Amino acid sequence: FGESGVPAGTLIDALWPDEDGDAARKSLDITVSRLRKLLGRSESVIVSDETVTLNPKLCWTDARNFCEVADEPSDFLDGMESSRVALALYSGTFLATDMEIAWTFARREQLRSRFVRLVESVGQALEAAGRWSDAITHYHAGLEADDLAEIFHQGLMRCYRALGRHAEAMSAYRRLRQTLSVTLGIAPSQQSQAFARALQQESQGSDTTG
Repeated sequence: FGESGVPAGTLIDALWPDEDGDAARKSLDITVSRLRKLLGRSESVIVSDETVTLNPKLCWTDARNFCEVADEPSDFLDGMESSRVALALYSGTFLATDMEIAWTFARREQLRSRFVRLVESVGQALEAAGRWSDAITHYHAGLEADDLAEIFHQGLMRCYRALGRHAEAMSAYRRLRQTLSVTLGIAPSQQSQAFARALQQESQGSDTTG
C-alpha cells in the first residue's frame, strides 16, 4: 500500500481479516513494535492519526526508490541513466513468494507497469537513434527482470531485423513463444506472430536471391 500514510484499518483488513476489532488492532500494535525493534529505531515506523508510515529519513526501500527514478522526467541521456538505475532496483516480481495474497496484486502490477513503460520508452529511443546494439542490450536486461513482457521480445526482433540478423530475430520469437506457452499457456499476440511470418518470408527471399 506504499510507504507513507497507510491507514491502520487498511493494514488490519489485509493482514488480520478474521480477527475482531480489538484483537486485530492489538495484532497491528504488536507487529509495529516488533518491526521497530528489527529496524533498530523506534522512530523508524511512525504511527500518527491512524496511519502508518516508514520514516523516509531512516528507511530506504527499493520500491519507493524505483518509482522515484522511473517517474522523473528526463531527456534522452537522463532517461538512459534512469533506466540503468531502475533496472538495478527492479530485480523481478514484487513479493514473488506472495503471488496468491490478494493485497499484493495492485502494488505488483503498478510497479511492473512502470518498469515496462520505462524499458520500452528508452528502448524505442535507442532504436530511433539507430543504436541497435545498445537497444538489444537494453531489452535483454529488461527480460532478465521480466521475461513475460512481450514488448521487450518484440523490441529484440525489430533490432535484429534492422541489423539483418534474421536468425537471431526468429530465435527471439521462439523464446517468446516458449515462455508464454510454458508460463501462461498462451500464444504470442497476433502482432508478434505477423512479425515472425514477415521475418520468415524475408529470410526465404534472401536465401532465394543468394
